[in-house]
Parts: sequence; C-alpha cells; structure tokens
Amino acid sequence: MKIFTTYNNYPGVPPLHPALTGDEPSVACLPDTALLKDNKPFFIPDWAEPCVAYASLVVHVSRLGRCISPRFAHRYYDAVTVGLSLVATPLLDKAVCSAAPWSAAVGFDSAAVIGSFMPLGDGGQIGDMPFRVTCDGQDVLTPTAQNAPRWTIDDLIAHVSRWSMLRRGDLIYLGYPCQPLTLTPEMHLNGYLNDTLVLSMNIK
Repeated sequence: MKIFTTYNNYPGVPPLHPALTGDEPSVACLPDTALLKDNKPFFIPDWAEPCVAYASLVVHVSRLGRCISPRFAHRYYDAVTVGLSLVATPLLDKAVCSAAPWSAAVGFDSAAVIGSFMPLGDGGQIGDMPFRVTCDGQDVLTPTAQNAPRWTIDDLIAHVSRWSMLRRGDLIYLGYPCQPLTLTPEMHLNGYLNDTLVLSMNIK
C-alpha cells in the first residue's frame, strides 16, 4: 500500500514550503508505517513539537492502473474519507535549511491519519464534497468555497499513475484547503464528511 499526499493543490493556503509551487502537483509518497486509522490516539513525539495537522479529503484506490487518462480516472477510486496529515515542524525546518529529504518530517509513524471510508457508489463524484474537523466541539479546520482546488482527484490520479502504478488500497490525499492546526495534548478531534462523523481521535 502506498500513501500519496498533495501539497500545493489549494492556492488559498501556503504550501509547506515556497518551493512547492509550479504547474504540476507536488506529490509525496509516504511509507505505510505512517498510517494511523481506527480512531487510535496520536502521541506527539518530543522531537516533533510543535506538530501541526493539515486536513484533507482522502480517496481509496479501488483497482490496478498505470498511465491512467483523466477521462477514465473515476473508475479507479470507490470511497472517500477525511484525513489528517501531521507535520513535525522542527524536522521540516531543519530539512529545508539543509536541503535534505522531508520524509522524517511528513512520513514518520502515525503521520497519516484517516477516518472511516464512505463508499461513492457507481459513478460517484467527489467534487466539492464538504468536510470539516472540530477540536473539542469547535470548528477548527473548515474549507471555504472560495478556495477551489487546482487539480481534481481525476487529475491527481492521472498525474501519479504516470510514475507509480496504483494498486487497490492505495490512498491519495487531495490537498489541504485549510490553515494547519497546532496540536497539543488532550485535544479531541472529530472529522465530518457531509456532516457524517468519520473520524474521532485523541491527541496525547
């Protein structure tokens, strides 16, 4: 299983680094050890403080494919959920300054959080599916309608499949339309998709 995250899809939110701009999606592939699911708690590592969370829609890949055309990309995913991409800002700052890989800052254990998937059904389209994340009952990560994505999920599937074969079970984070949230112990986060609770987790 592979986890793909898109960092520059929403112009209204600055990317993790100014270098992540351009005419094509900036996509990273994280190890499967980064996955955190089933509403398990996240324990902030001491070397990750401050740790921030970016919210995203996450799509489940449903079949094998390579070099997929955008017009056929809708056949390659079948479910969607709310996810969080956790970033260890101290490691990211250090990696940027030394021009080192960012994997330790964005792909550490439990850095890719996902909720329960909702099936799309035949011909299901994600479009502008509303989602939000609350912290202790208050909305903290809520996309705005004005911040439209630069690339659709079909565009991203076509882009990623040019250089990496997609397999059933792979995950694609569509990008981050909200400003990040700094995590602190004892927070409780809930993620909603179309007002349905799909993610509930504690920060330790």
